[in-house]
Amino acid sequence: MTSSKEVAEVSDYLGYIHSADTAEGLEHKYTAGSLRALAKALNGVSTKSGLSKGELIDKLDSLMSMADSLQTDPQSNKHPGEVRAAFLRATELMESLQGAKFPRNKDEVQAVRQAATDISAEESALQQKPKIMAFFDKAGEALSAMVMNI
Repeated sequence: MTSSKEVAEVSDYLGYIHSADTAEGLEHKYTAGSLRALAKALNGVSTKSGLSKGELIDKLDSLMSMADSLQTDPQSNKHPGEVRAAFLRATELMESLQGAKFPRNKDEVQAVRQAATDISAEESALQQKPKIMAFFDKAGEALSAMVMNI
């Protein structure tokens, strides 16, 4: 058995999302930074599990671009929709990884999908702070569970 500390990117992700300094105010910077850290953690788990990158690379690049766009215009009223789309993209990545290498972690990844679909494209991100933080927490739980099965 391994621990999440053995996949440095997962430890970094968990540290980032639980940092009081980053979560305070739940600005676009926090959401974008958490998405970047999540992409890196997914890449780390993929590498550690021996999965060939293939289709994951394009999805990882797309997720990073989505994270970047959240910070481009902090006043944009499109952000809730962009956040939801990015969360769904991250979930697709996680589902691909889970399906290929971690069949025992289907329930954890399903919880991530549910958290992603709970985000409304109509409601401001600030009003959805608990849902956004729940998504990142569920993603962390799923990643940690995957690492335990490497």
